[in-house]
Amino acid sequence: MLRPRARKVLSDLLHNKARSAMVVLSIATGVFAVGAVAGSRESLKENLARSYERSVAPHATLFFRDPFPADLHETVRNFRGIAEAQARRGYDVRVQRGADDWRPLSLTAHLDFKDIRIGKIRPLTGNYPPKQDEVLMERSSIELLGVKEGERILVETPTRKKRWLKVTGTVHDPTQPPTFFTGRAAGFVHMDTIEALGEEGRPDAMVLRVDLPNPTRDDVNKLIKTIRNRLDASGYFVIWAWVPPPGQHPVSDAIDTLVLIMTALGILVLLLSGFLLINTISAILTQQTRQIGVMKSIGATTQQIAVMYLWVVLAFCTMSVLLAVPLGAAAARAAVGYMAALLNFDVEGFAVPTKVLLAELALGYVVPLMAALPPVFFASRITVREAVGFTGLSGGAFGGGWFDRLIATIRFLSRPAMLSLRNTFRRKARLALTLATLTTGGAIFMAVFSVRASMERTIDEALAYFNYDVEIYFQRPYRADQIQQLAATVDGVVASETWGFHAAQIVKDWKGSGENRVLMLAPPAETQMLNPTMVAGRWLLKDDENAVVINTDTLKNNPDLKVGDRIKMRVGLYKTEWTIVGIVRGVMSGAFAYVNRPYYALISREGGSASSLQVLTRLHDKESQQAVAEKLEARLKDAGIKVSEVGTTSEWKERMVRQFSVIMSFLLIMAALMAFVGGLALMGTMGINVIERTREIGVIRSVGATTFAVLGIFMLEGMTIGMLSWLLSTLVAIPVGKILSDQVGMMFSKAPLHFVISPTGIGIWFLFTLVLSALASILPALGAARVRIREVLAAE
Repeated sequence: MLRPRARKVLSDLLHNKARSAMVVLSIATGVFAVGAVAGSRESLKENLARSYERSVAPHATLFFRDPFPADLHETVRNFRGIAEAQARRGYDVRVQRGADDWRPLSLTAHLDFKDIRIGKIRPLTGNYPPKQDEVLMERSSIELLGVKEGERILVETPTRKKRWLKVTGTVHDPTQPPTFFTGRAAGFVHMDTIEALGEEGRPDAMVLRVDLPNPTRDDVNKLIKTIRNRLDASGYFVIWAWVPPPGQHPVSDAIDTLVLIMTALGILVLLLSGFLLINTISAILTQQTRQIGVMKSIGATTQQIAVMYLWVVLAFCTMSVLLAVPLGAAAARAAVGYMAALLNFDVEGFAVPTKVLLAELALGYVVPLMAALPPVFFASRITVREAVGFTGLSGGAFGGGWFDRLIATIRFLSRPAMLSLRNTFRRKARLALTLATLTTGGAIFMAVFSVRASMERTIDEALAYFNYDVEIYFQRPYRADQIQQLAATVDGVVASETWGFHAAQIVKDWKGSGENRVLMLAPPAETQMLNPTMVAGRWLLKDDENAVVINTDTLKNNPDLKVGDRIKMRVGLYKTEWTIVGIVRGVMSGAFAYVNRPYYALISREGGSASSLQVLTRLHDKESQQAVAEKLEARLKDAGIKVSEVGTTSEWKERMVRQFSVIMSFLLIMAALMAFVGGLALMGTMGINVIERTREIGVIRSVGATTFAVLGIFMLEGMTIGMLSWLLSTLVAIPVGKILSDQVGMMFSKAPLHFVISPTGIGIWFLFTLVLSALASILPALGAARVRIREVLAAE
């Protein structure tokens, strides 16, 4: 048989099942959020690192101006400080997936597929290694292209040479950029296939591993600087050296930032559930004040009463943890599987780490217990005289404060409306906790929508910044006047400009490794294809020579640069010096350096040639841009111009939206959890208010109030609380949204988004609050109003 105190605890849990369920759900939601985020984070880090480590990712990649002898990597392998070196060949082509549907495909050829020591690929299906005219598709490219094993695909080179290749299998390469983000497929071919496509069957890139324990990026850069100088001196010119953070997957920083945001929101959900618990425990204690007095009168101590009610809280916690832990593990497993598919890595088993489980248990018990301690402490210290004398009719004081007196001066409202307004502010502490929960949930909800709106605005600004619809890059510079004459003959072209462009590196001295890479663009000084926003200084003038305008993205790796500074830049094989005359705002485009076209032509030895074509079309929708791009490409190729890449701004926008959609989906889930806890808080508060004022309802009905009038009183009270929370959350959502949008921008583009407030988010939360307030008020009030007057007046 249960002891009296145990029976009392069980009775309190079962007496109001709806209230107990709301508390359990609220705590469970917070524990679930923390468990799902922390569990997915640990599994992501472990599996991503394992997959990347097994591939033996390169510490550096050297890109050469010209193809080099196949045995050069053996020479580099013997350089001091180099543990391993291997040569490979990369070649970009297009693959046909429809009558007018051509997709980019990056081909990689290894000298010996059976002896890949750096950037290892794992055969999955089919025949390995590939033979001539065969291609092994990277597994993430299969869905993108919609190809099947055994199928023949038609590829086209920049020189318009077409050749059929047979898909003979699939492989996995963890070092490949995720296809989901780049929109570019990847395949592996024999070196003879490269030669059959019209290129030299020799390597043009080299991957390296350094012989250093736990090398840093600086360590690798110093070594690469020496190797690069030795290769240049031997006539093998390295045009670019790429040095990623050693041992770190390219997207690990973005994942860490995303998980950090999600963890903070998960903990916030748990803290909000603590507010609901405070309200619920306070209501139980207030409702049982006379019971506490009776227990004390027969010998119960303050400590015994406090422990008894804390057992109620522990029971809530236990039910919440039992519900949340398995659901959190399932959600974490699903999230890891989703991210693995996007980022192209393997998940080798999933288990909730012990530290995550301990964190869930700690948060699931500690936060609610800490939240319940204050009301339990104060209620258990009440004296017998105060407890027995408690009537429970008023349930709170109104009229003593300046705010109460201000409300009392309102005369134009009806008596029921005045009663609702006064009841709203009767329990100020409870009201404050309810408003805090609803306000925080609403602020996060609206902030997430503001992040989405900010993302869209930033992308639109980027499209407006580049005031063209189609861009075409050539394999080598061609006569600018010839290109523009050809472009003018294409239907749909309104205007065109030819630009020079070249990869460049900002260096501190001429022996620099070129880590701070920028793309040098050389448009005409009076270009109509750019609408830059000046941050400092001025734009290029027609007579400028070695003047350069950099964007703010360039400042991330060079924070000390300012207008008037002289900088050194390595442009291909040439060493150049420039004066910064202006700084423009970056728009998610990377580090750019703009220079005047005539001077660029002089230092690059290109004369009147151009490396790219920018085109403004008559219509700006996706289909029109694509149609003009195809016509332009055909016209240029007919004239013998080798095109390396064709792009439209619509494709660029789709790619950016696709990248942001990942984090937006996770943030929207957290926003929904916030809204759920906020809804529970308001429903719990209104339910508690109705229970506490059950006798008041009886008094009101005894003097003639109808059921409809009683419902109106409580609905107006709920609506008042809801609208107050909506106003407060709208104000709080502005700074919260700014912080979130800055973090999301830094995660993907290393620059804050252009922050805007989302009217859609504000409107959705307003409707949600309106409906929730009505439901949270009418359901408990309807139940109380239907009870007989005699039973209501006899209620405890």
